Amino acid sequence: MVDGLKYSKLGKWMDEQGASCYKIGNSYAVSDEVANKGTIVSISAPEKVVNALRYMRFGARVLMIGAMLADGYEVYTSTNKARTVTSVVGGWSGVWLGASLGGKVGASAGTAIEPGGGTVIGGFVGSLIGGGVGYFVGREVTETIYDTVISYGFKLRQ
Repeated sequence: MVDGLKYSKLGKWMDEQGASCYKIGNSYAVSDEVANKGTIVSISAPEKVVNALRYMRFGARVLMIGAMLADGYEVYTSTNKARTVTSVVGGWSGVWLGASLGGKVGASAGTAIEPGGGTVIGGFVGSLIGGGVGYFVGREVTETIYDTVISYGFKLRQ
């Protein structure tokens, strides 16, 4: 209850002052306005941290574009396009789910180790690992379902 009251008063004070971010020990508090936007669009940190984030963002985009091109080529050269497309869609669905969950777990673990920078790095690494695992699991699951439906058929009720 004490922490709830403390943070409530801090939030009101931040709103009155027009402050968007306030450091408390090793943690940061953000105003309701910033929190309700859903995404922090700017960061105030040492130059090395900001540059590292830019490289991570660029690297993630390069990896994603490379993976999409590889999947496109796989579909193009496939002899069983329906199965391959189903597999690729399942893989990308797995990427979305795995990266989302992995990012949350990684950010939580990073926060426990080093609030701030650890949160960012943990979230990035967790998303990368979760997305990779999700891709392969998603492909395997959708291929198995596709093969089962094609091999044994699917009987519709009448």
